[in-house]
Amino acid sequence: MNKTKLFLILGSLATCLLAPINYAILPESLTERISNHLLSQALEPEEIRQQAEAISVRVKTNNNTGSGVIIGKAGNTYTVMTNAHVIQQKVPNKIVTIDGEVHDAKIIHQGNSLEGNDLGILTFNSAKLYQVATLVANPNIEENLRVYSVGFPEEMKEFYVAKGLLKIQAPKPFIGGYRIGYDVDVKPGMSGGALLNNQGQLIGINGLLKAPILNEAYTYVDGSKPFRQQIENYRQLSFAIPIETLVEVAPNLALIPSRGDNP
Repeated sequence: MNKTKLFLILGSLATCLLAPINYAILPESLTERISNHLLSQALEPEEIRQQAEAISVRVKTNNNTGSGVIIGKAGNTYTVMTNAHVIQQKVPNKIVTIDGEVHDAKIIHQGNSLEGNDLGILTFNSAKLYQVATLVANPNIEENLRVYSVGFPEEMKEFYVAKGLLKIQAPKPFIGGYRIGYDVDVKPGMSGGALLNNQGQLIGINGLLKAPILNEAYTYVDGSKPFRQQIENYRQLSFAIPIETLVEVAPNLALIPSRGDNP
């Protein structure tokens, strides 16, 4: 089975164990100040929704639909990241922005050109101002971190936001680059959509839904497989490709925009 077919079967994937973190013991007053500072940076759910919708797009082909996120802008050219299995080479790909505008899309990278990761990069041109996501190259990945999975489910016409908790990070990526596991019930059509932290920053790309048809979805890129019980645990989670993967395979695309870059 080639990787492209496997990506399509992986309608639902997962990620694994968090490495233990050792924390230094801080004076109580300093600990309280740090905690308050972190809490002050978290956005309210409605703020997350507004920000998420502004950076999200719907990706359409002749017979497929998915989601994407705007990750860059140069002049009138916008860069969108989605899943490789959402886009198709031999048919027109369209991008629908927040205002309902339909744009012709050009495929820049897909799958194999990104070292086999289930990622796709598109561009479209527009003189309008659209918001660009804030990428986090080294996000805080720890158990029970609040996350938001967003996109355009096939069963709905409107934009959808689902909140949940990050549960695990695999010790190494699964086929397709999936590694971050979270307890959100990601819906078909949300593949390629953003996984955001509680500050509205982009930490991953949706793509592997819960309980895929085949357990081969949980094969590591080196060909090894988790234990049976681990696989059963993974099947309870959705999985995303971390943004660090894009940083590693295409650092010229993984730019962190400043506040001034966003309209």
